[in-house]
This record gives sequence, structure tokens and C-alpha cells, in this order.
Amino acid sequence: MTSRDATVAHLSNPLATRDALAGLNIRVTYRTQRVLAAIEGHPGASNGEVALSAGITDRAQISRLLARLQGLGLIENAHGAREGRSRNSWQLTEQGREFRRATEPEPLDAVRQARLRNGSSATRSTGSPQ
Repeated sequence: MTSRDATVAHLSNPLATRDALAGLNIRVTYRTQRVLAAIEGHPGASNGEVALSAGITDRAQISRLLARLQGLGLIENAHGAREGRSRNSWQLTEQGREFRRATEPEPLDAVRQARLRNGSSATRSTGSPQ
């Protein structure tokens, strides 16, 4: 696991986050967020489509992650059919949608605006404004 994988997402709403995470044994990692966002943006996506959208190249890794998220009740497999073949067809569950809303990182502009509202300005390590 790389340090990027272990990066914990910014949780923008502590109360909603607590409710969405209640009873789940999960770390909110960059990779988990990318996979959930990929499924949210492309309901019915296959393992390969989710992996491509999330930037994951290892087939075993995406399979393990999807199985873990399914086991947690965040995604479900509708087992759609494409071109006569059975394939995985992932979609978020209601709990997955709540989890995604509660743990979605704030856009950078929103973070900057919040800092401005709170009266703190961004400064470089030299102390001069950016």
C-alpha cells in the first residue's frame, strides 16, 4: 500500500459522517473514494470500467476492493448482461450514497472560501501572503 492509498479524505460534515460511518469497519482512503465516485458516476459499470475510471491497474486489487465495499453494504452487484455474457454491474446502495455524500472531500475552492470567512489567510512558510 502506498502513502497515497492511506491518505484519509477530508470529512466535511462531522455529524453526517458519524452517521454514515456508524457500524462500518472502514478507513476512508483516496482509492476507496475514487472507486465509489466511479460507481456513482457510472452506475452499472463492470470491474474493468470501475478500475479504469478510478485509476486502478491491478485487476486483483480492484476485485478485492469491490468485494470489500459490497460486503460493507456500500455497493451492490446487479449482474447485468452485456453482449450475451454475464458481467458485474456495480451500483451504490442507499447506504453507499449516504456514505459518499458524508465523506466526499470538499472542493479546494470551498476550503479556501472557508478559510477566508474564518479570517485566516494562506501564507507561505516565509510568512508572506501567497
